[in-house]
Amino acid sequence: KLLQTIRDADQGNNWCADCGSTSKVEWVSINLGIVLCIECSGIHRSLGTHISKIRSLTLDVNSFSNDIVEILLQIGNRVSNMIWEATLDQAQKPVAASTREQRLKFITAKYSERAFVQPLPSPLSRFTTSDETLLAAIKRNDIQGVLYGIALRANVNITDRSRSTHAIFLALAAADPASPGAASNLSVKPSGAPTVKAIPFPIAELLVQNGAEIPSQPPPIPLSSAAQL
Repeated sequence: KLLQTIRDADQGNNWCADCGSTSKVEWVSINLGIVLCIECSGIHRSLGTHISKIRSLTLDVNSFSNDIVEILLQIGNRVSNMIWEATLDQAQKPVAASTREQRLKFITAKYSERAFVQPLPSPLSRFTTSDETLLAAIKRNDIQGVLYGIALRANVNITDRSRSTHAIFLALAAADPASPGAASNLSVKPSGAPTVKAIPFPIAELLVQNGAEIPSQPPPIPLSSAAQL
């Protein structure tokens, strides 16, 4: 069911993000937001979890939180490749019949060396640095812009100059702004205890999956009930 939901979200998720194979395309990288075939997923795994975190859409079903599923639904292969393959000559891309060596060379260049990411300045950002690009995208709640900032090696633990607010808190606030009516996110159980309506926070999760650390200090900005949860 999860596999089908992700395929339905983006037609590009029916074939592998890296080689275009349609066989056994049942693996995902949760920090890159892409769907892969079994061959390319093995290469990703060999690069280490600091580059790519691989899960099976059919075997690892318990490791998908709402936030991680939302990353996969909102990014997917088409959006991801617009960033990671922006300057790629498509003739250089592996195909389903490519050897392991060909896949390894390409996938290493694509995600580890970031060889095909559009450098700044680019049409994707009006800012001159990767950190500014990332911060602006977080504040806009723009997951594609955030992925671009990550691809440019922006600091995922950056704090905004105003009020020294950490990227994670900015992402939570942008996804579900706190307001005077923030209590409207609370629904009351029959027992009388308020429950917070669960809202996915895919950008905050994307930052965490790519190395951001949740700060131990409380945020300097107000957060909604769902964000606090």
